[in-house]
Amino acid sequence: MPILSNTEYQPGFPFTSGHINSVYAHFTRRNESCTYTRERMTTPDEDFLDIDFIKNGNDKLIILCHGLEGSSDSTYIKEFANAFSKLGFDIAAVNYRGCSGEMNLLPRVYHSGSSDDIHAVAQQKGSTYTSVDLIGFSLGGNMCLKYLGEQVFAIPANIRSCVAVSPPTDLEASCYQIMKRQNWFYERRFIISLVDKLKQKAKQFPHQINIDQLDEVKNLFLLDDLFTAPIHGFNGAIDYYTKCSSKQFLPNISQPTLIVTSVDDPFLALEAIPYEQAKESPNVYLYPCKYGGHVGFHQKGNKPSWMLEKSVEFILGLG
Repeated sequence: MPILSNTEYQPGFPFTSGHINSVYAHFTRRNESCTYTRERMTTPDEDFLDIDFIKNGNDKLIILCHGLEGSSDSTYIKEFANAFSKLGFDIAAVNYRGCSGEMNLLPRVYHSGSSDDIHAVAQQKGSTYTSVDLIGFSLGGNMCLKYLGEQVFAIPANIRSCVAVSPPTDLEASCYQIMKRQNWFYERRFIISLVDKLKQKAKQFPHQINIDQLDEVKNLFLLDDLFTAPIHGFNGAIDYYTKCSSKQFLPNISQPTLIVTSVDDPFLALEAIPYEQAKESPNVYLYPCKYGGHVGFHQKGNKPSWMLEKSVEFILGLG
């Protein structure tokens, strides 16, 4: 499809800074509440996922998929959950394995290509709905795009559309981007959280997960190369990034799909903005905004985020 306008989002100061746009919600909107009902879902491999629902007896479901080390409690998840619930959708906010406050049961956790879990949620929790729309943020956006385009699973017929906000569609390039000096703060926060989970997982499975090399982890690439990749059956970080980057799968997506991303995203490399793939696909719509940061797109005052406005416009426009 044609590339959509990259100038429609005009935020004004201070949101013309990608860094401020990326961290604003974390420090200013943390008190947004969301009334969930949690359900524990058994996965096909006998593990579990905790799904937080808002159910009002609607026949349409939104499945929300958070980013790296996020959860259903992430500010952007709660913003979308509240907004779409008011518009007549039931909400399923997915917590990936190990992200719900309780460690999962198997040696694996989650990674950027865990499309099997998205499929399990869509099958088990979406089957009673007339329509299901997927909305993924950052890592969750990559997972949703990969799921719809990789042609591994039989996509349920009631999955109607997908929205991906700030997806790292090129994982290798985006890993190198976040490892840059100006992103040290973000990278360290991710590493600290992920290392803590690795230590918990090693206590569960001391004979399967060896953390002797944990002190060597100085950046995200090494963490993926030494731990994420081998734990999940990949032959190192490059193999993991190559197989799980969603950009290669976009031409195969048959559902209407909106990608909202920004050139000033401090986390994502420019290679992660899939211009050519969007041009070639009849179903992928791309907003490559000049501003927005990473899962930011804030607006002044009490207005909802621009990424929410565009998502609502897109999904409601499907009828």
